[in-house]
Amino acid sequence: MKVLWVTNNSCSSAEMTGRQMETGGWLSALEKEVRDDVELEIAFLSNGRRQDDFTYRGVRYHPIAPFCSGSRILFRIKRLFMSWDRQDRLILKRLGKIIRDSSPDIVHIHGTEKCFGLIYREMHGKDGCIAVGGRKIPIVISIQGIMQEIVRKYFAGIPEEKAVKYGSIGAMLRKQSVMRRYRQLQHQAADEAVILSETKFIIGRTDWDRAMTAGFNPERIYFHVGEIMRPEFYRGKAREDNDAGKRPVRLISTFSEGLYKGYELLLKVAAELKRKDTDYIWTVIGYTQKSETVSISEKATGLHSSNLNIRFCGKMDAGSIVRELSRSDIYCQVSHIENSPNSLCEALLLGLPAIATNVGGTATVANNGISAFLVSDTSPAEYARAIIRLAASPEGIISGEGSRIAALIHHDPERIRKQLTDTYTEIIGMTGNQERAVPEGTEKNEDSI
Repeated sequence: MKVLWVTNNSCSSAEMTGRQMETGGWLSALEKEVRDDVELEIAFLSNGRRQDDFTYRGVRYHPIAPFCSGSRILFRIKRLFMSWDRQDRLILKRLGKIIRDSSPDIVHIHGTEKCFGLIYREMHGKDGCIAVGGRKIPIVISIQGIMQEIVRKYFAGIPEEKAVKYGSIGAMLRKQSVMRRYRQLQHQAADEAVILSETKFIIGRTDWDRAMTAGFNPERIYFHVGEIMRPEFYRGKAREDNDAGKRPVRLISTFSEGLYKGYELLLKVAAELKRKDTDYIWTVIGYTQKSETVSISEKATGLHSSNLNIRFCGKMDAGSIVRELSRSDIYCQVSHIENSPNSLCEALLLGLPAIATNVGGTATVANNGISAFLVSDTSPAEYARAIIRLAASPEGIISGEGSRIAALIHHDPERIRKQLTDTYTEIIGMTGNQERAVPEGTEKNEDSI
C-alpha cells in the first residue's frame, strides 16, 4: 500500500539537520510507527529556497516551497510580500504534481490549517477520490484543530480593540503581530469551510471534532484514530514528592502563540492565588517575558508576570519539557479552545495531576474528576479553587498513576498504528470495491477508551 502524507512540517527528515522540533513532533512519532507497514511518501510545507525531492530512512520526501527561488534576494521578497492567495495557488500546483508523479493508493492530509485539502476541488474530485492516470485515489483528512472555532474564540479572553491597542510595532513590522495571525486564521478558516464541506473521508479523535465535521458535511464518513505522542513522554514519569506540602506548589503550563491560548486567564488565576495567600511557582513553557502574547495580556489585564511568581522557560525540546513536568505538581491548561491538546496529553502520560479548561474536545482526553479537573475558561476564581483543592490532596482526588495508565492505553502506539493502517485499507476498499462500501454519514473504528 502506497500512502502519501501531506503535512505542515518535515516530520522525521528534520533529523537530517540535527534540528530539534518544538512543535509537530507527534507526526514524526507516527511516521516512525507506520513507515515499515506502508510505502510512505511525505509532501510537506517548507519555508526554504529549494523544493528538491529526497529520501531519508526509506521515506520519500517532497518539499512544497512556495517561496523557492535561486536568488536569495527574491526569496526574501517573496517571504515578505507574497499574498496568502498566491501562496495557496503555488502550494496546490506543486501538490498536484506530487500526487500525479507519486500516484499513491491513498492521500492522507494532516490538518485543515493549510490549503492542502483544496486539492480535491482543484483536481476535480468526485465521491471522495481524485483521478490520476485512470486510477481513483481517495483523499482522507485528519482533524487537528478547527480553524473556524479558533477564529470565533480568538478574542475570548482579550477584546479585539485591546489587542490592537497593545500590539507592538516591532511584531507588526516582522509580520508576527497577533492581529496578522488572526487575519491569517480567517483566511485559513475560509479555506477550511470549503475543504470540510467537500471531504468525504475524515479521521478524528474527539467527540467534539466528530460533531464539528458533521456540521460541515453530514454525509462525511468518520474514522476514529488516536494520536501518538512524542516518545520522550512514554519514558518519563512524574516523581513522587513527600515534601509537597512544605514548599510552594509547582504549577506548569505549555503554550504556543495565539491570544486564544489563554495567557490572560493564567494571569488572572495567578492573581487569585496571590489574594488567597497560596504559595506557588508557575512555570511557563513556550513564552518569554518579551513574547507578544505576554505583553498584550499583561497590558490588557493590568497584571504583571513578574509580580505573580511566573517563571518563563521559552521554547524547549521534548526532553527538557519532560524534565520540567517531572519537577511539577499540577499541569494547568488555560486555553479557550482546543481539540485534543497535546500538552495536556503529554502531562497525563507522565502521571501529572492536571486542571484544564473544559473547551472543545478536551473532555474526550481528560475525564473530569478522574484524570483531571475540568473548569470554565471564564472563571479565574473557579480555576484557582481547583488548584488549591488539588494541591491540598492530589492523590486523594485525582490519581496521577491512574491517569498515566489511562493515557498509556489511550495513546498506545501499536494500537494507533493498527487503527490508522486499517483505516487506509478500509477506505481503499470502499472506493475500489463498491460492494464493500458502507452508508454515508456512518462512523468507523469506534473506540471506547
